[in-house]
Amino acid sequence: DEPGDVIYIKNETLGSHVSKTQKVSEIQGYIPGLFTAAPIVGCENKEQYICEHGFGYTRFTTVQSGISSCLTVFVHSNERVKISVLEIKNEMTAAAEISIAYFSRLVMGEKPCDNAPYTGTKWDDTGCMLIAENHRKEMHFAKKVFLTGSLVADSYTGNADEFIGKDGSIAYPCGMRDYASYLSDSCGYGFNPCMAVKNRISVKPGNTVSVVYMLGCGDDENSIAEIIQGIKNPYDAQKQLSYVKNLWSDFLGNISVDTPDDAFNFMVNGWLMYQVKSCRVDGKSAFYQSGGAYGFRDQLQDSLAMLHADSEFVRRHILLCASRQYEEGDVQHWWHPPENAGVRTNYSDDLLWLPYAVYHYVEFTGDKDILFEDVPFLKSEELKPSEHDRYEHAEISEKKADIFTHCILAVNRAMHFGAHGLPLMGGGDWNDGMNKVGTNGGESVWLGWFLCTVASYMQTLAEKTGREAEYTSVIKQITNSIETNAWDKDRYMRAFFGDGTPLGASSCAECSIDSLSQSWSVISGMADKKRARTAIETAYANLVDKENGVVRLLSPPFAGNSKNNPGYISDYPPGIRENGAQYTHAAVWLAKAFFEDGQKERGYELLSMLNPVNHSRTEHEANIYKTEPYAVAADVSYGDGNTGRGGWSW
Repeated sequence: DEPGDVIYIKNETLGSHVSKTQKVSEIQGYIPGLFTAAPIVGCENKEQYICEHGFGYTRFTTVQSGISSCLTVFVHSNERVKISVLEIKNEMTAAAEISIAYFSRLVMGEKPCDNAPYTGTKWDDTGCMLIAENHRKEMHFAKKVFLTGSLVADSYTGNADEFIGKDGSIAYPCGMRDYASYLSDSCGYGFNPCMAVKNRISVKPGNTVSVVYMLGCGDDENSIAEIIQGIKNPYDAQKQLSYVKNLWSDFLGNISVDTPDDAFNFMVNGWLMYQVKSCRVDGKSAFYQSGGAYGFRDQLQDSLAMLHADSEFVRRHILLCASRQYEEGDVQHWWHPPENAGVRTNYSDDLLWLPYAVYHYVEFTGDKDILFEDVPFLKSEELKPSEHDRYEHAEISEKKADIFTHCILAVNRAMHFGAHGLPLMGGGDWNDGMNKVGTNGGESVWLGWFLCTVASYMQTLAEKTGREAEYTSVIKQITNSIETNAWDKDRYMRAFFGDGTPLGASSCAECSIDSLSQSWSVISGMADKKRARTAIETAYANLVDKENGVVRLLSPPFAGNSKNNPGYISDYPPGIRENGAQYTHAAVWLAKAFFEDGQKERGYELLSMLNPVNHSRTEHEANIYKTEPYAVAADVSYGDGNTGRGGWSW
């Protein structure tokens, strides 16, 4: 993908005039952008760049045109600033005149075309920095973006059309060509907005020069000046980098394992927790789905991964999520800070993850006090029968209740059953893509196992706190209904459509088996033990491809061969994401089921298949997997020439 931020270096000592027809690789003395290797066009020697990822930082190194350079990028520990430390060494025998520039596109909203007319730039002489601001009234924040560095810019521009040029590109912008010694110092409105600063420096033979760039945001010029004061020179920036590394080391050091499996150790001792915190908790965003929203179900699950590392965070997150529950007991499927607008839905499992998380938090920490914390509800008009969901700014209710009551309300709200005595699936359960199965009374087998699990948790919490929560009879009723109506030879069905048609039965042309119902028959501890073991063995036989290292969610995928439409899951091509690919979350549950059934070797085998390191040990494997070997991918494709290809990572 084309980068939005690029640092350019050019050795002017070797540079020569370049015609419009020359390739970048033919330009003597020109070093392409260093933020990543992405801007390079026509560069055949890909080994020129080394990219190193660590906890909290990324480093790029290269040697070109007699200049070795190292770029380290990281985010400040407290402030909203991305810091880039560029070290340039002259490897030649003569002094080098070097031009360097930092270019950053400006969006400051959702789409550049919508925000460009409202986005202006200006040069601040006092702080020696470029400042940009978006003046659209509907923007969620009125903060100012800034770009500055350890060098006072020789020239600058707020116009991307000037820096890139009509016949230029992000790989070889006009602003870095021989005739462009200085930028025009143009700022204001009416441009294709950007922030670009340029300098020329002289480096003696064998010497190294360090330059710091800071791209960030603040409330006003005074607050920005305070932010940059402590990191504007290379020495202070390096101190901040060391501090960031130490913060991550302290946090990640809370969990440490030592096993004979180096790949397992590598992921557990740092990278799994790093992914959870940096991406899911702090960023609430990912490379393939840049969002920023809280997912009620998703991030309650993510928070539990942090129990050992930061149980106080888990407590805070539980209280936050409880505040996104409506008075009736359902919850926002997701919401977007800072205004907290979100979507009210009929998803049937979201609300149950609150008591699920509360139980595990209390069991781990012994903190019963959280159960008595008062938290307000949301209020709005309930969804009409014809409404699948509604995006809204819900009001904060005057009504409050303690966390235990919030949890009881969630469990009771989920106690709606269909013709087979199973919980109604509503707008979907864990598998969002099956959003039409629940139409007209469709029921979920997986939700039955999960609801029984959560109901039993609430009974345990009630006993510990002297409160009331009696679900023994309803748990028995649900399990009896599953065993009577949803067992099919060697597997548990996945669901029933509203017309009674089964999903996940051996006779189904599509989705004759689904991983979730099998895994949770064991995880819940509620199923007949013999049947539960048979169920996970059937899942293993039908869903696990050991040769390709893929653990599928369901099989066969949906391809339009059934009379009932399960929902948007069938819009994915067969073997992509939920539609018959590996959905890693569910695959972890299958591994967990084998461990809890006492089959440790098979559970470990599945975990090893999910480990991204084991998909990238050779160049051949890496070329199949095609995603990062240090981050878990949400899905891995299966079939149609895509088997083994990683999907959404991070």
